Parts: sequence; C-alpha cells; structure tokens
Amino acid sequence: QLQITWQPEDPDNDRLTCSLHFRGQGEQQWKLLKADLAEASHTVEGDVLADGKYFFRVTCSDLPSNSSATAREAELVSPPVLVDNTPPLVTPGAVRRTAAGAEIGFAASDSASMLRRADYSVDAGPWVPAEASDGIFDSLREQIVVRLNGLAPGEHLVVLRVWDSAENAGLAKVVLK
Repeated sequence: QLQITWQPEDPDNDRLTCSLHFRGQGEQQWKLLKADLAEASHTVEGDVLADGKYFFRVTCSDLPSNSSATAREAELVSPPVLVDNTPPLVTPGAVRRTAAGAEIGFAASDSASMLRRADYSVDAGPWVPAEASDGIFDSLREQIVVRLNGLAPGEHLVVLRVWDSAENAGLAKVVLK
C-alpha cells in the first residue's frame, strides 16, 4: 500500500476539502484518485499502479466555508515516488566444485530499484547472508557467488533470495548432486 499524506493549513481555520490526482513520469494528464477528501491522507493499493515513477497532486479548497466568489484554492505536487511491485530476477549460473565444497554463481537484476541484500539457504535451513561479488549491493545488477564448505555427500538444495530497495524478493534454486 502507498500512504499519501499532506498538511493543509488555512489561516482562517476554514473547513477544507481536497482532491488527489496522479500521473506517471512522462505523462501529461492528471488522473483523479479521490475527490472531496476531508482527511489529509489517502491510501492507494500499490498494485493498481505499474512499476515506475509517479507524481501526486493534492488540491485543497476552502469552498465548504466560503462562497464561490471568495473561496481560495491551493495545490502541491509531490516529488517523484517510485512504485516497484516486481521482484528482482535471479538467475543461477555456473556451479564449480571445490575441494571444500562448491561455489555457485548467480546473476541478479531489477528494472526499477536498486538491489539491497541477498541471502541463501541450504536444504531449507536458516538464511545466511550472501555478498555481492564487488562487495556491495548498490546497483540494478549484481553478481553473487555462494561458497559452500563442508557439504555432506549427496544431493543439496540451495536457494538464493535477493531483495530490492522496495522490499521485493526474487528467488532462484540450484540442486547440487
């Protein structure tokens, strides 16, 4: 959910009514989300907007307390707000056996927001933090190598989970034999 709030003020303490509009980056026309709002907030379900940047415009009027000739109106446009509902894409790469166990390469990418962290699980065990190959999660694309030491003989399931800055998680699995 996306909570949009504002703080309207009227020096005469008139009763205010507000309307809330939105438009996507690169779009020209404002679309009405909600009219006649008495409250200074509105909740939008996040999945009604596709991934991208959006602007929100609130327009408030003191018309409920004044005549149409004396009523005043003001508006405020938000800075861009990123909507990101899509999880990162995680793709398993090469598996390399080592003397101590195995190394598994993964590629992770997101089209809307930066990747922020990753963790892995072996055989549905606890999540263990994983590191980006360059040492920091700070871009839309990252390479990750999971190093597993001391694996018991036999088949193992390794799941990598990668999070973006919007807290969407993408997963991929590798079965080691």
